[in-house]
Amino acid sequence: MKETEYAKKKLHLEHDFYAISYISYMKSNVLKHKINRVKQSQFFYQSCLIFMCQIVIIYFILWEAVFSQDQFQIVAHGFLVYMTQLLACMLLHIELCNEVKQAIFMLKYLNDYPEKFTKTFPPLLIAMMQLTSGIFSEIVNIVMLATRHDVIHCLEHFVAFEILTHIDDLYAEALPHFPLKKEIETSLYYDIKRPFKERSFSQKIVRVFYKTVIVVYQSVYYYFTPFLILYLPYFWAFNNQHDDANCRRLLGAGSASAETAAKCLSRCLGSAASSADASICHRMLEDL
Repeated sequence: MKETEYAKKKLHLEHDFYAISYISYMKSNVLKHKINRVKQSQFFYQSCLIFMCQIVIIYFILWEAVFSQDQFQIVAHGFLVYMTQLLACMLLHIELCNEVKQAIFMLKYLNDYPEKFTKTFPPLLIAMMQLTSGIFSEIVNIVMLATRHDVIHCLEHFVAFEILTHIDDLYAEALPHFPLKKEIETSLYYDIKRPFKERSFSQKIVRVFYKTVIVVYQSVYYYFTPFLILYLPYFWAFNNQHDDANCRRLLGAGSASAETAAKCLSRCLGSAASSADASICHRMLEDL
């Protein structure tokens, strides 16, 4: 690619606090707005606080939906619930794609032009925090929606995750007027293309990581992630049928320990689709 063609590319940042913290480490903004190290550290620690809030809330949601349940189940529901789950996943995916893409290209810009930053490690962590929070939010959202049994609960969790993914945006909007907000509107242009052999060892590692992530983003994440909600219940049901068959074989042969037998019976009762299946489980319990 020619340098003139490469220079036409630009990085447009969203109005979120991760982006504000990121550009606070750029030398041009440091000189223009007289940002000292203390102010930069404040931006970085506030970004860490936002990231921790997002991860902690995601963990609490995941704990409530998965780890605190005696028998975690993902069941295929009716057409209305199915369509609500799919639409909710697609809408949140559209929102998160922008954040994930921005984080990936912040990594790229930092890796291509480290000389434009006063420090490179804090901006790298800021980009990684936004990337991680976006991917985790989407994965947990899919798991949560797959466990919901009606349309109302699907919509409630969709709205909750919509707010969760906008914590950094809400934090940036709540801040009082300061000049860095206007700098977000200025796009970052790619001046020249830096050859791989001219990069340092750490820059080469980041470059390889960026290339891996962008390939996964463009080939898998962008196109297929929302559709996980369609076949996740059937994949879960297939694994459960295999585990149930093994349990019945162990119980029938009498070779299962007391703990294994209890887990197998619990799984049997939890996956019973009818009263007839439940009666089979109870007969196994009586045989023990």
